[in-house]
Amino acid sequence: MQLFLHGDLADVLLIWRAKHSSFDAACSVEWQLLCGAGRERTLDHLRALGTAEAGEVLAYLSIVDPADVAAFTVEDQSRWYAEYYESEEVS
Repeated sequence: MQLFLHGDLADVLLIWRAKHSSFDAACSVEWQLLCGAGRERTLDHLRALGTAEAGEVLAYLSIVDPADVAAFTVEDQSRWYAEYYESEEVS
């Protein structure tokens, strides 16, 4: 989540690799976390990279539900994370 909030395009493939590090990570790291710089900027970056790994991410992002894409903004997602983690109790 911190990499998402930082919004650095150089982190997209790092987040992708983390997503594939285990079954639990694959289930937990959703597509939004790849798009901290914005979805269109992320797609443009991946296309420019032109690597096989970037192609995998592009393929993954291309199957996202269009309604989810339409509802996504970096600002709203950031706010959601802030509210979610602020509500967590630490014992």
